[in-house]
Parts: sequence; C-alpha cells; structure tokens
Amino acid sequence: MKIRHKLLLAFVITALITSILVTAGAGRLLGTAVEERYVERIQAESLLMRAWLEEKAGAQRLSTPTLQEFAVTAGGRLGDRVTLIREDGLVLADSAQDAAGLIAMDNHAGRPEIAMAMRQGNGESRRTSDTTRTEYYYRAIRVDGTDPVRIIRVALPTDQVRRIQSRYVSVMAVTTAVVLLAICALGYLFVRRLSKPVEEVTRAAELTAAGDLDSPLPPVGDDEAGRLAGAVGAMRAGLLEKVDEIQAEHRLMLSMMSGIREGLLLVDADHRILMANQPLRDIFDVGADPRGDLLAEVVRNPALIRHVEATLNHGTAAEDEIIRFPSTGRSFEIRTAAVLDENGDTRAALALLFDITRLESLEGMRRE
Repeated sequence: MKIRHKLLLAFVITALITSILVTAGAGRLLGTAVEERYVERIQAESLLMRAWLEEKAGAQRLSTPTLQEFAVTAGGRLGDRVTLIREDGLVLADSAQDAAGLIAMDNHAGRPEIAMAMRQGNGESRRTSDTTRTEYYYRAIRVDGTDPVRIIRVALPTDQVRRIQSRYVSVMAVTTAVVLLAICALGYLFVRRLSKPVEEVTRAAELTAAGDLDSPLPPVGDDEAGRLAGAVGAMRAGLLEKVDEIQAEHRLMLSMMSGIREGLLLVDADHRILMANQPLRDIFDVGADPRGDLLAEVVRNPALIRHVEATLNHGTAAEDEIIRFPSTGRSFEIRTAAVLDENGDTRAALALLFDITRLESLEGMRRE
C-alpha cells in the first residue's frame, strides 16, 4: 500500500470517528433542547389558560359544558391535550374525551403531576396515560379563584416531540455526511500533494538502485521530502563519481592487460574465472570470453589447475613449473599469487604464464 493511501485511510478513519462522535453528541443535545423547548411551551400555554380562566371566572361561574368547550378548543388550537381538574381530583373537562368519556375517567388526585401541583403549585411528569394509552409530557399548575377548576393540566404527546427530534437529527446527519465527503475530498488532495514528492523520491531511489542514474528528481524544498530529495541527489552524485572512478580504473587495467604479453588468469574462490587476457586465451585456444565459467571447463591443463587450487587453498604462491605444448612447440613457466581481502583471507588466485620458448631454444643451442 502506498504512503498516500495509508495517510488517506488514517485521515478518513479519523474524520469518520470524529463525525460519528460529534453527530451523536450533537444529536443528544439537540434532542434534549427540543424536549425542553416543548416543555417550556406547554408551561407557557398553561399560564395563558390560567389567565383566561381567572378572567372568565371573575365574570361568571364556569359550567361544565363551558369548560369542556374551552378544553376542546384550546387543545385543538394548541395541538395538546388539555385537562381541567377539580380540587378533589375529579376531571371536569378533557380535550381528548367527550361527555360520556369524562364520566368514565378515573379520579386524577393520585397522578404524579396533579399531586405535585396541589402541594407546590406546579407539577410535571412523563408517563403513559391510563385513559388514552399514549405517552405524554404532563405539565400541571394550580389556579385560585377559578371555581370549580383547581388544576390545569397540559399534555404533549412524546411521539410528536420525537418526530421533530428525528427530523432535526436526520438533517444534521445528512449535513454531516456531506461535510464529511467534502473533507475527505480535500483530505485526498492534501495527502496527494503531500505524498507526491515522497513518491517521486522513492521512485528515483528505486531507479538509482536499479542502475538508472539519469531519472529526474523532484525539486528540493525545506521540508522533509525536500531534504530527502537532496540526500538522494547527493547519493546519486557520489555514485556517479564512484562509477566514473571504477570505469577509469577498469579502462586503465584493460589497457595494462592489453599491453602484457604474458598470459594472465584471475580465478575466484569458487574456481570461476574472473579475468583472462587475450594471450592466455590464445595459449589454450579459448574463443569467447570465459568470465564466469569454471576453470576446469575452460583450461584443461592439470598443471595450471593444480597451481591455482594450491594457491586458493593455502593462500601462498605455488612452486614455479614449466608446461610444454608439443603441438605448437611452445613452453610456459607458471607463477601464481594469492589475492587477499581486507581480513587477510584469500579472495582469488592470480596466475601468470611466461613464454620461455625462446629461452629454452637458446639453452638447447648452448648445450649443443
């Protein structure tokens, strides 16, 4: 996975968790605020009805039909359930009942909100009505001088509040989702812009490791990606300098080898040929460049193989030996030397074949 995708995934997960927590907390606060607002509303409505009843009661005695008409009218306009109760708990009027229903209603003196209003002047509760089997928010207040009414109770269905809460929460959730998508889009652009230099530097470093030293690098800046690009550029410059030095040394070595008339052979510890100059290839009639091949597969001369193996095994030069080729009439003297690494271990064996054919011919003439 690219670093861009990792950063984007971490950003999206963080934004999603944050959005969920904020939405849940805000939804809870919003639900509480809506509920409190409706409770305040029914409290204000209770006070308005108390003022109306006090005004009407001062002019005339309120009859049961008048109270029922008032309860039904007020309940219809306010969208609430309005109940008028006598001091002994008898229900005088209820917007959710007709005349027959009023007679069948239980005494409300034991209802929590009614009992509290009788004692303290105000009472409230949230429960399921025994009459309508509907859950309500109840708000009751005590009134004076409005005989026969002693308690005004306003009830608001909780499902009405929940519908409003659900509507607000849904709008907030949709808004949060849209904002989250916008944030994720902006986060992707930001992460892409942030990770692009790192990806370019990584690609350039991979190409450099693969041997491509000409791939472009991103511009060097003041941030970490810029410093990384500068470090890769400096590393590449150092590699180019080292490569130039090695190539120059290689060319110099090839020039020296081409000027050597003796046969030269370099064999590593695995008995594979590292170098063989043209004179040696002519001596053993080797056509192609034998680098990488096993010594025994290229040079079928027991004396030379024995000298090289002795040098690789013991790390010292083997005793000089002369090998002769009757088919060509040529003679060569073998000399070997060990090539050591920095720890003093034998890394390779170097063999030189000196052409002594002329010397042997002169020696034969001298003896004759």
